[in-house]
Amino acid sequence: MMHMGESTYLVPAAVARDVEELFNAAGRLDGQVIPRQVVPLSPGEDFQIAKHRWVRPFETYHRVPSQGYTVWERRHRLREEFHGLPGARLGELRKSGVSIDETQEVALLSFTGDTRIEVLERTPELQRTEVLVMETTFLDDRVSVEGARSTGHIHLDEVLQRAELLPRGEVVMSHFSARYTDQEVQGIVQKRLPDELRGIVKLFGVGAPPV
Repeated sequence: MMHMGESTYLVPAAVARDVEELFNAAGRLDGQVIPRQVVPLSPGEDFQIAKHRWVRPFETYHRVPSQGYTVWERRHRLREEFHGLPGARLGELRKSGVSIDETQEVALLSFTGDTRIEVLERTPELQRTEVLVMETTFLDDRVSVEGARSTGHIHLDEVLQRAELLPRGEVVMSHFSARYTDQEVQGIVQKRLPDELRGIVKLFGVGAPPV
């Protein structure tokens, strides 16, 4: 991090001061200042990252203050009533001042971080995001659903019980417990996923191909 130049860190507003202190302590131990911009951000607040893209946090449910993040994009599309018209006619309408486009906000990528399953039930944007990266820490009966919830994490059982709440774009499962080897993660998920989810679920960080 010392030689990367200044990076920007979006963090929950409740822990921004603690994050600054963490950077300061690490810098003192190394005898340097870590270049950074720590941005406190609360659910519903936006941080612009490109002309038509921004990050907006959403509430998550962990043992300590936490939040997830969605990257949004503003797109323009042709209004439905103008579908099927030839390009020349659309050009004429534009020149005459007719508004033929409408603005759409698209959820491109959502990342939950550590959380309990309530995040799927209470965050509607996760159902329509193009890519959802969600923690799925525990996968079988080595840890019960109750045990997962007590530590602020998600069990695969809970995900499968709420399959209708998953987006139909791409779901990337992540943050697997160290109890499982990479091969076990791949095997358990492969065995337990219903057919309708096999085409959209991928595994992050286990060296496995898409399920």
